[in-house]
Amino acid sequence: MSFVIVGAGALGIIIAGHLAKAGQDVTLVARGKRAAFLRDNGITLTGLVDFNTPCKIVENVGEIKTADVLIIAVKTYDMEGVLAGSDIHSEALYMIQGVEWSKFTSWIGLMAVAVLTRVETHKFLSHVGTAIICARLMREVATLANALGIPLEDAPLLPVQTIAAGSEQEAVETLLQLGALMKKNAPAHRVSTLQDLISGKRLEVEETLGYVMKKAAEKGVSIPTVDTCYRLISVIDHTLSRQLANP
Repeated sequence: MSFVIVGAGALGIIIAGHLAKAGQDVTLVARGKRAAFLRDNGITLTGLVDFNTPCKIVENVGEIKTADVLIIAVKTYDMEGVLAGSDIHSEALYMIQGVEWSKFTSWIGLMAVAVLTRVETHKFLSHVGTAIICARLMREVATLANALGIPLEDAPLLPVQTIAAGSEQEAVETLLQLGALMKKNAPAHRVSTLQDLISGKRLEVEETLGYVMKKAAEKGVSIPTVDTCYRLISVIDHTLSRQLANP
């Protein structure tokens, strides 16, 4: 089976590295200096595992003619540029919205609190004061998903549907348990958006929190916690954008 991974950020590198190490046929699409570095040095991962592995690197999606699996690992604002004119064909999956929104719901809760606290994931999940904010964010987005007719499901690590269906206290307890687990197994983990913030990159605010705000307004769904986080993080992103425009 052949894999094509578009995007050589944290997520793309991790997926490509593990697949390549396992002996799979992997092509990683990267750009510029990063592509050159990976081509010369291979992929190096450290943390839960430590290894280096070679991987095929290309800079142009158009160079790739066939693949069994395509994994897009770029930011939402880069998606159109990556796919436009690439002649990539995809297959629709049954209830893919449920899969997407289950991940999206959990990601909103983690991302917003990570950016506002700027600490490792286990730290804000292990503190009751921030765990309750995560829970409220996820439960509000879950309410929106329900209004849109999109069923959520539990993932192995984060049972989104259970968090949404139970009480707020039960949701907090679930997140505190996850925090303890991450402290033990992945103490250095930071949400990707926090990594972007630390690196001075743009944040996916309008494409994520802004999208939730728009759909909630259309459906008349109250999302006060999301609203507050959206407004705060929008200011952070605006400041970053101005810094990038005027270095």
